[in-house]
Amino acid sequence: MSGAVVSTAQGKLSGALTEGVAVFRGVPYAAPPVGALRWAPPAPPAAWAGMRDATKDGPAPPQLPSRLERVMGRVDFANGQGEDCLTLTIGAPWPAGAGKRPVLVFFHGGAWMSGAGSLSLYNSAALARGGDVVVVGVNYRLGALGYLHVPELANAGSGANYGLLDHVEALRWVRDNIAAFGGDPGNVTLFGQSAGGGSIATLMEMPDAVKLFRRAILQSAAVMPHQKREAARRVTDEVLKALGLDRARVAALRDVPVAKLLDAQRAAMMAVAKPTDPTPVYRMVHDGKVLTTDPPAGVAAGTAKGIDVMIGTTRDEVHAFFIGNDAIASIDRAGMAKALAPAAGAAAKADAEAVVDAYAKRLPGAAPPALFAALQTDAMFRLPSLRFAEAQARHARAWLYRFDWQPTRDAPYGAAHCIELPFVFGNFADWDAAPVPPTMLKGGDRAAMQRLSQQMIGAWAAFARSGDPNHAGIPKWEPWSRAKRHSLLFDAQTRAATGVDDEIEGIWR
Repeated sequence: MSGAVVSTAQGKLSGALTEGVAVFRGVPYAAPPVGALRWAPPAPPAAWAGMRDATKDGPAPPQLPSRLERVMGRVDFANGQGEDCLTLTIGAPWPAGAGKRPVLVFFHGGAWMSGAGSLSLYNSAALARGGDVVVVGVNYRLGALGYLHVPELANAGSGANYGLLDHVEALRWVRDNIAAFGGDPGNVTLFGQSAGGGSIATLMEMPDAVKLFRRAILQSAAVMPHQKREAARRVTDEVLKALGLDRARVAALRDVPVAKLLDAQRAAMMAVAKPTDPTPVYRMVHDGKVLTTDPPAGVAAGTAKGIDVMIGTTRDEVHAFFIGNDAIASIDRAGMAKALAPAAGAAAKADAEAVVDAYAKRLPGAAPPALFAALQTDAMFRLPSLRFAEAQARHARAWLYRFDWQPTRDAPYGAAHCIELPFVFGNFADWDAAPVPPTMLKGGDRAAMQRLSQQMIGAWAAFARSGDPNHAGIPKWEPWSRAKRHSLLFDAQTRAATGVDDEIEGIWR
């Protein structure tokens, strides 16, 4: 291992160089959001003198344990947690060259409440090397610190969406500095999984944000309506209540120690959340200033005109949330209809009951938990992704995929939420400590898994380079349209398909 040096607008950085890829860690893109900057829009980072060591991660955003620990494992952050968390991890083929490589900016998942772009689970060295691209992982504010609705606070901007504003600030930093790492600031592609994909869908609704990137990849994206201000206020009131505060003393929030704030965040979740509904409690707020539309209304109207998208899901998304959930294990048809009523077009009880009946006919003999998992996979992930693709396809190319791979026929989680990540990053070894994916991954054919990973790295890199994911290692992949309805199914035998979602769309429309 040796060093790599770059000069940014704030000062010089020294990163680690291994096998032709330089990695720079803990790179600040905004000032620490502490004191008066807690629940305030991000401010520019300070400059530094001399050489800054960029071989170690900065603190991860403060957070509670992830609800997907049983899938991804308990995370031990290399440099702990802390509010001084607005940093980047940058992986770049080295030497940097003339600043013309495509740039992939990654927004991690975790329901806007957990995770970090600096996690080893998102180690980007293989993706950077195999795709000849620059990869940027972003840490952003999470949970109450990122998404509490606090318009009463001084200098709080719109009073919401601070984690989202961090995304935008990170993209500004990339625009201004990524050429030093060999990246082309005019050819930036966003890619994000789960909540990260949902953030990208939202960024595509923001006229100022879309100026900062050229393409977008949404993996298992949490595309959903933003919280209404009334619902967000209830969450804030529950946080205040847990802290012994009220609206008249909201300014005291900026002085609450992080540990107590996380305890209050948990208490509010317990008060508001429902066990059969995995919708995040802390998420973007329709504040009328930062956010004025809900996806996909903005893209349908053309806010992201010309931005090609690649969007897809795993086949069995919600198995990761539902296995081991007692409320799901005992659910019946009436409970499914009740839980489903607000979802994807099923606005009335009668509509929800009709959807449940249709799925029961589609999946004869399925146990209630399996039936509900199929319903919610489509309601929460597949259908919103289809609708987003359809909206954006009016203004650019849209490429649809589904990730179907699972190691064995009886793997309990199937092709669950998160399972495609080690294939995209090409970093199976970094997942060996996670309880479920390694159980799945180690049960598979490693040579076949590597081939599938190479297919996906090639597609992600080709898309970032030109807006077309086709390359020699995959079947011909056609853009999606309402008329032709093409998809690519990533599996042990990756194949192109047409009309994959016709049946489920017929149920929900």
